[in-house]
This record gives sequence, structure tokens and C-alpha cells, in this order.
Amino acid sequence: MRCLVCFFVLVAACGDDDGLVVDGGMSMDMGMALVIEGPSCEGVPAPADGECSPGPTDYVPGTDDGYAACVSDGGDYVRIEETISTVGRVAQFEQIATLLFGRDLEPVAAEFEEALRIYRAEEGLDSRVVRRYDPRFSVPEGTDCTLPDVPASFPDYCVGPAQLLPILNEAFVAGARGE
Repeated sequence: MRCLVCFFVLVAACGDDDGLVVDGGMSMDMGMALVIEGPSCEGVPAPADGECSPGPTDYVPGTDDGYAACVSDGGDYVRIEETISTVGRVAQFEQIATLLFGRDLEPVAAEFEEALRIYRAEEGLDSRVVRRYDPRFSVPEGTDCTLPDVPASFPDYCVGPAQLLPILNEAFVAGARGE
């Protein structure tokens, strides 16, 4: 497990030198692919010998480690899905920030409308807000904050749809009205 942690730290810190073309639901809805530029891994020091070694029960690609055969046993990272929706949502946030906050000019109504369209894109930011809940609050087993009337019944638990969503929607609408 220690090696896996080291791997994710290095992967999180480095991007593809050529950029990463990401769909994230955006190209279907917006007719364009997004290119996310990440920092280069050049110059990132490798862990010292023994500093990042697998534990006795860790999965080790391509070895007889007691785990069933895996798609990554060949040593290559293989995506489970062609798109990574989280990267698309980060790109959506950055697009919205550029439209509304990324310059010295006040945004105009059309920019708020465009920001709302980006926000509501399939599998986008809106799809996550409506599912946010606060686990510190007790609710009946099986409560689903995405169902009608549930957020109103449990507004502290269903914090996304009951509390955050109305604020966001009103802000987009007010901006589109020029307020």
C-alpha cells in the first residue's frame, strides 16, 4: 500500500507533457474537447530505494501476488472509462470562473446564461450539488436527496439540493437579469 500512496502522490503532482484531452461530457454537449495542461514530471525525484516499496499483501502488477489477473498487469495504466468526469467538472468550474470572475470587466447577462449552461451540463457541477448531503445529520435509512420532497423534509441533511442549489440558481438568474 505504501507504494500505491507514493504512486498517487507522483501522479497527482505531474501531468502529461503533451496535455490531456478530456471529454467529461463536455464535447457532446458543447461541441468541443477540452485540453487540460498539467505540469511536467521532468525533474521530479524518484523515491529512494526502500522508501516506496510494496507491503507484503499489496497488489503488484505482473507478479504472482495472490490477486487475480488485472488489466494493469502489463505495466500500463488503462482507463476504465474513456472519460474522466471529475476532470470535466474541474474544467467546467474554470470556464465559469473565467466567464464571471476572470477579468476586470463586470460580466454581462449572456455570460451568466453561458455559465449556467456550463454548470448544468450532463454529469457536470449541478449533478454533484443535487446529491450533496451532510452525514452528521440522522435521517431514515434509504433517504435519497435526489427524490422529490426529500430535500424539503431533511434540509440540513440534503444540504446540496435544499440549501446550496437555491442560492446558486438565484445567483445565475439574477446575473442573467443584469442584477
